Amino acid sequence: MLGGLSILAIGLILIFKFDQPQTIESIAWGTFYLSFVCNYPHFAASYQLFYGDHRKKITQSLPWFFVGVMVPAAMFIYLLVAYVTFSVRGIEYLIQAMFIIVGWHYVKQVFGCVLVTSSRNTYFFTDRQKLALRCNLISIWSLSLSINYQATGFFNFHTIPFTRLFDLDFKLVYGAYALVSLTLVWLIFETLKNSVTTSRRFPPWISFIPFVAIYFWYLPLFGYPAFMLMVPFFHSLQYLIFVYTYKKNEKRKTSSNHVAHGLILFFAGSVLLGGMFMDIIPKWGDFLINYDFTSMTLFMAMFGVFINIHHYFLDHVLWKKNIPEIREYLFST
Repeated sequence: MLGGLSILAIGLILIFKFDQPQTIESIAWGTFYLSFVCNYPHFAASYQLFYGDHRKKITQSLPWFFVGVMVPAAMFIYLLVAYVTFSVRGIEYLIQAMFIIVGWHYVKQVFGCVLVTSSRNTYFFTDRQKLALRCNLISIWSLSLSINYQATGFFNFHTIPFTRLFDLDFKLVYGAYALVSLTLVWLIFETLKNSVTTSRRFPPWISFIPFVAIYFWYLPLFGYPAFMLMVPFFHSLQYLIFVYTYKKNEKRKTSSNHVAHGLILFFAGSVLLGGMFMDIIPKWGDFLINYDFTSMTLFMAMFGVFINIHHYFLDHVLWKKNIPEIREYLFST
């Protein structure tokens, strides 16, 4: 779940040549159905944690109030104005922002995965090691962006068409490759230094899994269409294992006799809420409400872009080690 399945998947694609049109269509449908039990629930879980477990922090902390109230209010007003004024272009800008920010969101999650799995195995990164890891992950994101913005032509998100806002010089791709290489060498150096002088051992093998996986997800060498369809599924799996760990330890601490019952209710709620707000309700809106965007699934696009972007903000404040509950239920073994 930390990313090992994605490494296995790319191996199977390379060995058995799954990247054929008919197979890609089958995988697309498969990942669509898996979204109901994995991708959609991972969005809903962040809402349950933020507005459920940590709801009191919304009125006690300015960053939490900003993320929990001001960000969704601003996006709601923006999308409402775009809908009322029939501005497809206005919605397109948010879609562009979503696709740019998602790379930051993915590498940020991998950074957390590495640190948490290391800490739970009593291996602790030095500050310089953390900085090197963060720089390397950001450089991978920059490589992905520089490659993506070489593409031209029309794209779509739930039938809403959009084009790239700008074109990047291909020289930036070479620069991004160099940056990935240099920061990787720096990270290896800092890890060896820590292993020799401080920790006296190497990081646990499980911490390497999410780090290696992000290379498979983002390096253009592995950018097969069939595999790229699976990446959001693997990202969601990675997210849900930490949600499960957090909720399991929380239930053990607060209601030791009802751990399984509490976990079932939480994840059943995630499946239900995710399916409703990512698929059922927006499809119902597109079916019932008439608007002038011919043949576009407007509500699917608006719900999708709203929840995706807001999810990035929610996660930015949720998974912090300085939050007592996170430190107690996630970092402890």
